[in-house]
Amino acid sequence: MRRKDGRPFRAVRVRMRPAYRDLPKDYGPFAPFGDGSMLFHTGRFFACAAACTDDPRWRMSLRTRRDRSIVLNGQIERGVARWRDQDDGSYVYIGDTRPVRRAGVLAIIDQSLPQTVAAQLDRDLPRFGAFYAARLGALPSPPVLFASFDSKYADGWGRQGGALPGQVFTHFYGERWSSEMSKPDFAFDLSWHFAHETGHLYQHGLSSADKSGSWIHEGAAEAFATIAMRDLDPATAPQIDARIALARRSCAEATERQSLAEALDKGNYRAAYSCGLVLNLAIDQAIRRSGAGQDGLFTVWRRLHTDQRGGQGVTAQDYAAAVKAVAGSCVSEALVRTTQTAGVSLDHEIDRCV
Repeated sequence: MRRKDGRPFRAVRVRMRPAYRDLPKDYGPFAPFGDGSMLFHTGRFFACAAACTDDPRWRMSLRTRRDRSIVLNGQIERGVARWRDQDDGSYVYIGDTRPVRRAGVLAIIDQSLPQTVAAQLDRDLPRFGAFYAARLGALPSPPVLFASFDSKYADGWGRQGGALPGQVFTHFYGERWSSEMSKPDFAFDLSWHFAHETGHLYQHGLSSADKSGSWIHEGAAEAFATIAMRDLDPATAPQIDARIALARRSCAEATERQSLAEALDKGNYRAAYSCGLVLNLAIDQAIRRSGAGQDGLFTVWRRLHTDQRGGQGVTAQDYAAAVKAVAGSCVSEALVRTTQTAGVSLDHEIDRCV
């Protein structure tokens, strides 16, 4: 789009309905609440033709009714807010739901969610946060929890959740959730989801440098969830074991004829979770059995935090170096070998080292 006279635009005004949109492997621009409140992702409004380069900073402003809350970067404003944004953006809340501070967490939970679900959400982030903070170090500021439910969404149903720096969020959309939330396994699935996403917060900004290494941060978050839930909810052990068994089967299928790195490069993002869980749990168990550290995998991530203070993306070589520093050469070499080889049992190779 360009001006008829060829000169550059000074401003563009766009009017749109704040509705949820399912974007593959990306966060939707809006997450409506049942009470008319709204969450929006600032990154969807960065004005780049494609991917933003050179780490630009964006001046943003927001105006709403004076009696409405704006939750921005962990702070509560009224009516008007101005800020600068960058990187992947953040979620900003506008609405009437009263934010609640409890156990070091600022929570905005949709009042249209069933009370049992709201109570679980209110409980899970603080306890998972405390578990991870004790092993990986506290966050620079208290985290924010957003949970929204759009039962009026008409185009199917689903859930999107994730984590951005200092924020964990989940959005339920579609009327079907009213019955799904009453099913026996829902509470376990929701806890696992929040254990995983909260785990990302305590990776302290470290993520994989490329697609072939996405098993590092996604798989570690899955392993963190496994360890945390075994410790905090021992009664869920059968469900955890079933989830691990499913991950092993899924990973074996994904790597039967290609290596994990190749599967991820070709876009099989599910392998990052399944194979990543298998690999990171194997590393955790190898460390614990060898006596190298009772914190297992968390010891590797503390080492990684020390090695990666520059904030660059973590490569497979970086991860192998951190594993070697904690668990030794055998585990590190087995890790590299299994990610680059098709048709191998990823955890068996590492298990042979102890």
